[in-house]
Amino acid sequence: MEKLYIEQLYPGMILARSIFLGNGKILYPQKTKLSKTEIHKFKEIRLPAVYITSIPDSVVPEPVSDTTRSELTNVLTRVENELRTGRKVNISCCEDILAVMIDEILKTPMTLPVINDIRVLDDYLSSHTVNISISAVKVGLVYNYDCTKLLELALGAFLHDIGMTRIPADIVNRIGGLTHEEVRTIQTHPKIGFDLLRPIENIPKTTPQVAYQHHERYNGKGYPKKLAGTEILEYARIVAVVDALDAMITEKIYRKAKPVPTAIQYLKSQAGIEYDPRVVEAVAKIYGL
Repeated sequence: MEKLYIEQLYPGMILARSIFLGNGKILYPQKTKLSKTEIHKFKEIRLPAVYITSIPDSVVPEPVSDTTRSELTNVLTRVENELRTGRKVNISCCEDILAVMIDEILKTPMTLPVINDIRVLDDYLSSHTVNISISAVKVGLVYNYDCTKLLELALGAFLHDIGMTRIPADIVNRIGGLTHEEVRTIQTHPKIGFDLLRPIENIPKTTPQVAYQHHERYNGKGYPKKLAGTEILEYARIVAVVDALDAMITEKIYRKAKPVPTAIQYLKSQAGIEYDPRVVEAVAKIYGL
């Protein structure tokens, strides 16, 4: 499997991984043979790159199936709409699909990497959320969490960025730099997420806290409360690391992804500074680094 940028593609190449839309639907499934039409469509939707295989019938092993990824995105969209319209949020729907995700992860080797989606510009949050949830569960397995703790961690990771849905889309999707005022707006999303999640019936107490604390830093220089060390909920410390990793290794329209070893090396350089050293060690173990 090889990642190629759109300008490197030519007809006859075969997709190694499915291409998802923001609503969770598969635009082009794995094993699609590319024509000029597909390549033109990739340019239209501002897709920066795709994964290509030279073996027509090969299937890339992944911790979570395309079907489950799609349903996770559907459920996240449903929760966002329920919160937006003031309807009751049924948190059990999230827990049900996350339980399926955890079961799939448990059936795959620990060293099977989380291969990041290639995302269209307006599809960042949903795909990012799914990958964060998968990676967080893998860290939980390194920690020997039981099923209850794995589900709590997964739910916190799944809803950690829900506050971003209340940030103006033109700021979230901005390709250029943000003003100081816009940065401050972005930094309100943990508190917004906390306020959105806390009133939900039957939600674990840890879930709103993960949303509130995932931008806190181990040295106390994060936000919004400048918590430090073990003042930060362990689940939030895990999400902080996998969140940072995902951001670095994700292709963007305006910049290329960092190689995983480079990103892990950066996390190691910040262990005990920005990030919990134990979490960094667990993430490096997952990637064999």
